[in-house]
This record gives sequence, C-alpha cells and structure tokens, in this order.
Amino acid sequence: MDSQLLSECELEPLAYSGAIQSFGAAILIDRDRLITHVSANLADYFPDQDAWRPGRPLPGDLDRFLLSLGPAVGSRWFLASAIKAGTGWIELALTRNPEGRIVIEITPAVPFSPPGRLVPFHAIKSGGELETLQREIVDRVFEMTGFQRVMYYHFLEDGDGEVIAEKRGPSVYGSYLGLRYPASDIPQIARDLYLLNPWRLIADADADPVPLLSLGSTVPDLSYSHLRSASPVHRMYLKNMGVRASLSFPLVYARQLVGLIACHHASPMVVSPSLLAAAAKEVGNYSLSLSTYLLHEKMQLVEGIARSFHAVKTALEERPVISAAWPQISEWMLREFRADGAWIQVGDQCVVGGVVPSQEIRNAIHGRISAAAPGTVWVSHSFAAQVPEACALPLAGFIGIQIRIGQKSNGFLVVARREYIHQVAWGGNPEKPLEPCDGPVKIAPRQSFEKWVQMRKGHCRPWKRRETLIALSLRNFLLHLPLQF
Repeated sequence: MDSQLLSECELEPLAYSGAIQSFGAAILIDRDRLITHVSANLADYFPDQDAWRPGRPLPGDLDRFLLSLGPAVGSRWFLASAIKAGTGWIELALTRNPEGRIVIEITPAVPFSPPGRLVPFHAIKSGGELETLQREIVDRVFEMTGFQRVMYYHFLEDGDGEVIAEKRGPSVYGSYLGLRYPASDIPQIARDLYLLNPWRLIADADADPVPLLSLGSTVPDLSYSHLRSASPVHRMYLKNMGVRASLSFPLVYARQLVGLIACHHASPMVVSPSLLAAAAKEVGNYSLSLSTYLLHEKMQLVEGIARSFHAVKTALEERPVISAAWPQISEWMLREFRADGAWIQVGDQCVVGGVVPSQEIRNAIHGRISAAAPGTVWVSHSFAAQVPEACALPLAGFIGIQIRIGQKSNGFLVVARREYIHQVAWGGNPEKPLEPCDGPVKIAPRQSFEKWVQMRKGHCRPWKRRETLIALSLRNFLLHLPLQF
C-alpha cells in the first residue's frame, strides 16, 4: 500500500465516523438517560419520531433494559431473544462508550439456531497440535456463521499478515491459503479497535452508511459499536476482493492482536448478535488455548536464555569491563541472536563485532531506538524501508535497546542481520501504484488479489520473539552488574 494511502488510513477517525451501517438503527443516551443521537433510519423501527427526538428521555419501551448493562467503559449486553417493538421483531445490543453514553443498537430479528454442544479446545502441546486447532477453529466458525470463506489470518513478526488456514464453500473461486498481505492492509488504528470488540461485522460493503442525528455538532465515540460504519477505503478494499459481507474475530495474546478469524461472503449477510456472540465465544476459547501454549513456549525460551548467559556472566566476572570482555560477549551475541554484526555504544565509546554499518548509520539507528518507549526493544526487518535515505546494505535489519553501563544511561546495544533475498507470495501486488478515483476516497487500494510472487530485497531474515526476549534479558542482566565500559 502506498505511504500516502497508509497515512490517510491512520488519520481516519474510524471511531468517530458519525454514522452506522444500514442493517440496523441506533440510539445514544447520556448519563441522565436523555437521547443525544439517533440514526436517520430510526423511523423504520419506531414510526413515532417525536418520541425519539434528541433531547427527549428514553421511552420506557427500552429503558427497562438499561440496568442489564455494566457500569464500566466497554461493557456490552445482548438481548437473549427477539422482542416485539415498533414495526416488528427486533434484537438489541447495548454498549457503554468512553464518554459515558449508552449506545443502543437495534437490528431486525434474524433466525438463529444455537450450535450443539461443542467439544472444548484441549491444551496445545506441540506445533503439530497448534496447526490442527488452527484448522479446527476455522471449520467451527465456517459451520456456525454460514460465510462462504473463513480464514485464519496470522500476523507475522514484521506486521505483515499470512493466511495459514482456510475453509471455502463449493462455489468459492480461488484460495488465499499461504498468501501474505502487507501490514498496511490493516492500519494500526483499525488493529486497536479489534482489541476492543469481540467481532467486527460489515453486513454489506456496498450499502451507504446512515448518519447519526443530534441537536448539536458533537460526534459520538463508536469504538465499541456493533453497527459502526465501515471506512470508505475498507469498503473499496472489500469490493475489489469481490466481497459484500465481512466478519472478523480477533485473536489476542498478552493484550496484543496476533491474528484474525476472517470471514467473507459474496452477498450481503446479516447475522444475529446471538450467533455472533456464540462464535466469538468459540474463538475466545481457542485464544485461551493459544495463549496458554504461547506462555509455556515463552517460559521455555526464557529458561533457555538464562542458561545461555553463563558464558557472558563468566567473562564479565573475570573482567568487569565491557571493552575487555567484548571478544567473548560479541561471539555469544552473534551466535544467540543469529546475527551478522553487533555493537555496544555508550557516549562516544563503541565496541563492534562482525559486520557493522558506518557510524552515520549507527547514529540514525540510535535515534530510532531513543524514540521508542523506554525499556522496549526496537525492531527493524528492513531499515531501508523505514529510512530510505540511510542505506545500510549489505546489512538490512536491526534489533536494539537502550542500556545503562555504570552511571552512563545513554547506551545502545544493537545486533544486525544481512539482507535476505527471498520470494514472497502476496495476495495481489502490494507495490502497485495507486489510481485516483472520485468520491470520498481520492486514492484507492489495489484491485487485484491474485497470487503475486515478489523477489523481496532489502529485508533481513525476520527477527523472532526469541531475539526480543534475549535483548530484554541481556539489558536487565547488564543493568544489575557493576560494570565499566
């Protein structure tokens, strides 16, 4: 995706769209239970428009449900069964937004058959079992939701996404299994919203959004809204894929989005909130098994890293001076980080090992590390992509963290990897130039998602979680030793 489009996507106020999707209606009330906003289509459900004007108290028909909603921001409640109200049978969903408003979302009742008793996901003990459960959660969501294509979309270490499991109906053309998609396809602002919601349904990407009406100009926060309208760029993205309805469930580990169960349908698809809640529960159960497995894997990595520190500890105990013990330290770093170069710099003092870039490039890298949050590991799989004017070849990727040696806190520990030229199978050409278009979207995402193989240059072999854990552990290890440079 072009950087211009990515910048526009990141700045788009997704939670403040001021509109909802057309397959339902919405009412927002404040802490005094006065109506602040109503969707322009509310009369389709409640013909007596005067009773639902902004500024009026919420009518008793719906007021009785408010006590079911928790007091915390992000609380949500779904009516267990449809009710007769206004012009027909409806379903209700209530959420509490960050402003203290209650968002009441109304959708037409949709027939829903509760799934039979599903077997719980068992504890994952190996990579092979993990792959089996990845396919199983995709199969379960496919059967429960009725969508034509369901995919397990896994986020890679560099932020790109890859489809690692897929289930398709007989009428679906082509497979996305094994294809990669650039990180920019799902901007960070959208990823943050996935963390707040158990699902995201776009019932009809071709339908125009319905505005929210109010007495003033305040645009409400719809971060937790089930009906929140879709971004124009995302709607065009789905249209280019031949998708009318989209449904996604987040996969979360350690409060981070690690993947999505993504569903596509070629025609509009309205799904009961009750069915969505049931499917989200299944995805949540899988996420719990995944989290347990990843936590166990992390503990094993940490234990292995601690054992490997013995060589560094011995070297520093014999010579508590970084520069004197550097031959042993650098040899250990190159091996444990699987790196081609390494350096430690404190002020104007620097020790290097293996292949390292010029001091000018090192200074640019230090600036990036300094800009990161204190105590966090800065990771670059392609420094040239981040800083095009700073060519560091033959090195391509770096991982670094700020350290303190003695009384000096302006230190940097960095390791480097060479460029790794390899083929990547993408879902469409991610580098295709953008084309201008009319309407609210001035530039559009790519139009083809056919398999496109790229000879990828300027990137290193991806840094894994193991390397970031080593960097954190080494920083903490050095922090507690009486060292000199």
